[in-house]
Amino acid sequence: MNSKSSLTSIEEQLPEKYEHLVSERQYFRVLAYICRYFEEKDYSLTEITEGSLIILEEEETMDISLDNLIKRLSSRGEENWKQDIYTYFDQLLEDTNTEELFRNFELAKEYLTLRLYGDQIDTHSEQDALVFRQDLAGTYSVLSLDLPSKFQVILKSEIEDWSVDEDTLFQIALQNANRQEVETAHGYWEETEILAIISNEYAAIKLLELEDNFSESVGEHGALIAVPTKGTVFIHPVRSIDANLNEALSLIIRQGNLIYESDPGPITRNLFWYHDGQFHAFDMQMKEEGLSYQLPEAMQDYLDEHEEN
Repeated sequence: MNSKSSLTSIEEQLPEKYEHLVSERQYFRVLAYICRYFEEKDYSLTEITEGSLIILEEEETMDISLDNLIKRLSSRGEENWKQDIYTYFDQLLEDTNTEELFRNFELAKEYLTLRLYGDQIDTHSEQDALVFRQDLAGTYSVLSLDLPSKFQVILKSEIEDWSVDEDTLFQIALQNANRQEVETAHGYWEETEILAIISNEYAAIKLLELEDNFSESVGEHGALIAVPTKGTVFIHPVRSIDANLNEALSLIIRQGNLIYESDPGPITRNLFWYHDGQFHAFDMQMKEEGLSYQLPEAMQDYLDEHEEN
């Protein structure tokens, strides 16, 4: 069975979440390449809706999001799209022997990584618990495998044969994540100094070792940070305490919420103040007039003591 005979539903318009990445024409060109790809494979493409594919292989159903693919294609020339799409799905659908990895820690440790999630993730699945810790308030750092074709979160029951304590696993995973390359843009937006960290997968998690990875992002008085999605982080180095701090706060709130609403992999709308090796979360509340942010107590105390006249 091929996609011509098994495709029962295909969306008729560009999903809103992709409007800032590709045009409607470009999106349906991508879908055409995807349909052609699956016509040549043993998988049955049965449905395309809201940026997700439903794939059948024998009796197994797979739900594949197009978020990462669309974001990747948006930064490349259309002349490369067909090859990019074919390569993407070749890698995504190749078999990875995870059972062997869970038997052999020496093999698995090279694939260990961390993924940062917000409240959208259920840290306790129906059958087992994920391996996670909380590094930033309101988020979860989840132990995962960075496989050639996908990321796979790890369940506690799957690592029983490793005989390695969780602290060591997180240390190795963070070291692996920190080796990943990300793009940075350091400059001024509306007269506010901003460091933007951009990566399909690793911008958020590399934030956990901020000063090692992005030493230029921390000012004399710390840094204001928005981590709206897995692929985008905004940082304002706080170099002075004056009226510009309120302008920086306003800008980073606005840009952070814009990306949270539009980009794949949302994490949190909240902000953080980084100072002296610690992340302090703002008090964020939803009110009738919109979101409200209150400075962390530690930051307010610091400003009261150091405010420049």
